[in-house]
Amino acid sequence: MYPLSTMMVPLLGALLLTWAANADENKNYDPLPPKVLFHMGNKKHLLEDDRLGNIPDDVWEKNIMGKESNFKLMPYRRGLYGGKNFDSLELYANSYLGSPGGKVKVPWPMKIILKDECLKPENVTDLATDDKYLTWLFQHAGFLAHNVSYCLNLKSKDCRDLLVLTEPINKREEDACDEVMQKLIVETKAKVVRDTTWDASWYLRDRACIESLEAKPSNVLEMLADAKWDRASRLDNRSAINGHGMGTFFMLISALADSEVVDKALLQKIREKTLASDIRLGPDENSELWVKVSGPAAIDAYRRCTENGRFKRFQEAAQAITNELNDPKLRDREVQKAKISFFNETLHGVCR
Repeated sequence: MYPLSTMMVPLLGALLLTWAANADENKNYDPLPPKVLFHMGNKKHLLEDDRLGNIPDDVWEKNIMGKESNFKLMPYRRGLYGGKNFDSLELYANSYLGSPGGKVKVPWPMKIILKDECLKPENVTDLATDDKYLTWLFQHAGFLAHNVSYCLNLKSKDCRDLLVLTEPINKREEDACDEVMQKLIVETKAKVVRDTTWDASWYLRDRACIESLEAKPSNVLEMLADAKWDRASRLDNRSAINGHGMGTFFMLISALADSEVVDKALLQKIREKTLASDIRLGPDENSELWVKVSGPAAIDAYRRCTENGRFKRFQEAAQAITNELNDPKLRDREVQKAKISFFNETLHGVCR
């Protein structure tokens, strides 16, 4: 009678061959990252990264790749995250609102431009169907079957969920399954990895992949002008504070307050985008279409104040609004409605 682990080696090999043959059919996403990714973080830190042109070495090692990484990620999940679509950042922007943990945080976006060499297949893994990933699995079939067979999902239809019992966040101690994922990431020398839990998201594990960073207020206004400002691009049902547009609105107000001079055409583009927005305060169709009111009001208030030489007055109004967005009670829907009324009254009344 052969040990179960010994019998699993040829079985696993056969499965891998079948999955590899169908790898292209299993792909329903772009297997390579885009040239540009969008990242959300704390305003103070991202402005400093922009000034330096990259993330400082000590910050990279400690806060991105080290144990003090955001969300306390397992080693194989550590890196600088970015999404393909700017609008999807709102989930993270909203998580900064309401002074989480009793600390005031300022959500701020950053554009990450990747070097071309880091977009090549040999430097990327999608942890699902790419050659680098599949080759590693073939080469380690014996190791996997003999040592960590409980980490394998042999009922899987393809390689995307072959490795199980892994935990992205350190809710518990790192175990053998997490160590397998880390071994895979390190040995394949992947510089850019697809985030398998989030559509169109990737994370950089090599700081040298960063060609440049853009996080100045002028850059943020350009991102907002190119954003969709639509409901479909947001995750409406994750929690009461997500999907309602407040994170994006916060970034708009904050970027305007930092920019005494803004191109008129750019302002008009943002105004038109917000005016056409279908973002609602709540998930139901009867909830308030507030962005199409408050967005244009912000642009109009900025125009009035700057044209009348009263930019400081706009900054004061913007500060009053951002202070309200830091209210710990912000997750309550009725509180959100009251805040929006305050935003509109403040914006319509300033610089008259």
